[in-house]
Amino acid sequence: MATSENDLDDIAIQTKIPVEYLACNGCISDKINLCCMNCGIRRCCVSKKINSCNECEEFPCSVLTAFNNDQYPHHNDAIESLRQLSEMGPDEWLKMKNARWSCENCHTPFHWYEKNCGSCGMEVPGYREIN
Repeated sequence: MATSENDLDDIAIQTKIPVEYLACNGCISDKINLCCMNCGIRRCCVSKKINSCNECEEFPCSVLTAFNNDQYPHHNDAIESLRQLSEMGPDEWLKMKNARWSCENCHTPFHWYEKNCGSCGMEVPGYREIN
């Protein structure tokens, strides 16, 4: 869960986890979120010296498939997103993701479970109800 610095205070309040344990520079960095320290997918990528699962000969493996199909809706597009990363390359993929996860009206980034942009209030397309 790579985080931008301005997200950490809000996440800390929501999760009741101190900010210093939430900072994350991505799965293969030395600075990872407390919740991800025991992640099997991360350990696998580090052990294989790859940046992400899409670089693996076994992609998509059973571990990634289980993650993609678990109870968390924000995991459900992991495999498709990694396929897009392979097809588009990192620069184009990142542009696409930045556009997808920014408000169309004011361009403020938003998160998966937000219904409305925190800056302008416009409804954002990422929201999915949690049952």
